[in-house]
Amino acid sequence: MYNSVNAEIKKIVSNKTIVLIYLIYLFVLSYLYRESLNPIFKHNFPGYFPSLFLYSLTLFGIIIFIIIGTFTISIDYNSNMIGTCFFCYKKNQLLIAKLVAILIINTLIVIITYLFGIFLSLLSKDNFIFLPLSKQILQIITIIVICTFWSFTALLLTIITKNTALSIVFLFLLSFFEPVLYNKIEVIMIKKYFLVFNQMGILKHFFSNLGYGGIIIIPDYNYNSLLFSLFMFFLYFAIEIVIMLLYIKQNERLYILGHNYN
Repeated sequence: MYNSVNAEIKKIVSNKTIVLIYLIYLFVLSYLYRESLNPIFKHNFPGYFPSLFLYSLTLFGIIIFIIIGTFTISIDYNSNMIGTCFFCYKKNQLLIAKLVAILIINTLIVIITYLFGIFLSLLSKDNFIFLPLSKQILQIITIIVICTFWSFTALLLTIITKNTALSIVFLFLLSFFEPVLYNKIEVIMIKKYFLVFNQMGILKHFFSNLGYGGIIIIPDYNYNSLLFSLFMFFLYFAIEIVIMLLYIKQNERLYILGHNYN
């Protein structure tokens, strides 16, 4: 298992597209930092820049994690390694190796992003105030879980559709445009079950230091309680893992049909 996880990590890290997009993302964060210093914006909230950078991973930064999820399986198809993987490992073990590799890579990205926020905060002329350590850890864990969910979802969608572009575009548009529906849907009984709606409810609770007046805020849409949002989010998480395992189990030739992949 260790060797297979290590191999999956190396494949992700060696992907130039993922590395390039993350470097562009860090450049965007640097721009956000510079613009946040403008007097028209408030940036003196405790732990502001690290929290801002973490939260942005669930916005435009989410594309990084979606691509990681899709490329984890599409790399095997494109390199014709599916048959080899199928005969060397049990399908469930191969899937678990991919999921563990994704979790490790996502954790590293989140931590690097957080440290980048601290680094830029210390460069500012203002006195930087740290959040309590417990809140910092909770924010980091929250972002890791959310971003890993999107990577796992991208992996599942790519396995089912065998189409990388479709998976990336669909999930990215979903993450961005679901909130557009909130003002159009007045029936709270419908809205409260939406994926991103519950995700935003979780973020609203753990990122309360991103107050109004900052360059990016978490909008208030009368979210569900934290407990309900956590329940719904992890329910979606559990469902997608079960679907992934069942789909692979019921499609024994999945990993040897690389020539059908688009």
